[in-house]
Amino acid sequence: MATITEKRAALAELERLMRGDLDALWRSAGMADDFAAWVIDAFPELVAQYGGVAADLAAEWYEEAAPALAYQATTAPLPPLEKWAASAAWALNVGDGASSLDLLGGTAQRGVFDQYRTTIVLNAQTEGASYARHASANACEFCRMLATRGDVYSSAEGATRVGGRGKAIAPTMPGKFGRKAGGVRARGKQ
Repeated sequence: MATITEKRAALAELERLMRGDLDALWRSAGMADDFAAWVIDAFPELVAQYGGVAADLAAEWYEEAAPALAYQATTAPLPPLEKWAASAAWALNVGDGASSLDLLGGTAQRGVFDQYRTTIVLNAQTEGASYARHASANACEFCRMLATRGDVYSSAEGATRVGGRGKAIAPTMPGKFGRKAGGVRARGKQ
């Protein structure tokens, strides 16, 4: 099974290739009668091509993560090409020259990486997978303790947020540092 570092390297290489093709598309558009229309027409196909490859990589990784299971991962469907055409039109209208190309590159990168992420999420939901908390190296003791529980969370929000009942305090009672508390609330993302 490929490591996380190897998967990141594969996605980085996919992005590098995609940006090379985007540069070629940009140069080819310079020879077209209507530059903007040509880019807006060609850009969605480029993102769809690389997004499909990213989705294939994600499905492959998903199956490799648990080879003993009989589950067959599927790729997430591509969004409508009009979404990326609208993003191309936005990039061309907001920027000028090189900045438009940079905006297109960022949009394409997001589209490709979104296909990877969406494929993972789709398969996790379809399979009924549960979520686990991951604590960073500089996490507090409480977060590290929660990370030891394993995959016991039923949603991504449950695994990434610190919930709780909070403490019911009357609005007129002074809170910490003399402020007034507003009642029961979740503790947030701390």
